[in-house]
Amino acid sequence: MSEQTKAPGGADTNLSRLRPPYASVLDLIGQTPIVELTKFDTGKCRLFIKLESQNPGGSIKDRIALSM
Repeated sequence: MSEQTKAPGGADTNLSRLRPPYASVLDLIGQTPIVELTKFDTGKCRLFIKLESQNPGGSIKDRIALSM
């Protein structure tokens, strides 16, 4: 099997760079991806966004639910 594959958008993806699979969806809690936006004029500031849609429970407060 090749280490290279095509992503849905047609981009090449190097599978060896991907993170190993998580053992449980609970392992994803607290791991919300953060992306820097670089196409906006923010002056001297850097602008980052959290991809809440990538949380296992959507925008639900996962860490609070896990601690309960």
